[in-house]
Amino acid sequence: MQRTFSLQVVSVSLVAIVSLFLLAVAVLPADAQTSPKENCTITRALTVKGVAYAVNDVVGPVGAGAPVTKPTADWGTVCLINSINNVVDWIFLFLLVISVALIAIAGFLWMTSGGDAAKTKTAGQMIIAALIGIVIALLARVLPAVVLSILG
Repeated sequence: MQRTFSLQVVSVSLVAIVSLFLLAVAVLPADAQTSPKENCTITRALTVKGVAYAVNDVVGPVGAGAPVTKPTADWGTVCLINSINNVVDWIFLFLLVISVALIAIAGFLWMTSGGDAAKTKTAGQMIIAALIGIVIALLARVLPAVVLSILG
C-alpha cells in the first residue's frame, strides 16, 4: 500500500495547527488579567510618541518605584505594543517553521513522484502555499510598524 500526501490533507492539518495556536493566543489575555502587572520589560527596541525604549528597559508608571527604569505616563501603551511585538514574533516563527516543513514535504513528494504529473502538480501547489505562508509571515512582521506609525 502506497501512501501519498495530498494537498487537502496538508492544508487541513495546517489550518488545525494554526487554529490551535490562535486559540492559545486568545487564552493568553485571559491569563494576563488574573495577575495585573505594574511594569513590563521591553524585548525589542521601539519608539512611542517620540520616546525611544531600548531592550531590557523596565517601563512603568511615574513614581512606581525601584524596578522601573523608564517611568512614563504612557506605560500601558508601551507594554501593550511590547506584548503585540512578542506575539507577532511567535506567529512569525511559527509560520516560517510550517512553511519550511511544507517546502520539505513538497520537495520529497516532487523527488519521489517518478514523473507522475498529479504528484508533481500537488508538490508545486504545496510549494506555492508555503511561499504564500512566508509572505503572510513577513506581512505579520510589518504590521506592528504600521500600527505604530498610525498611533504616532
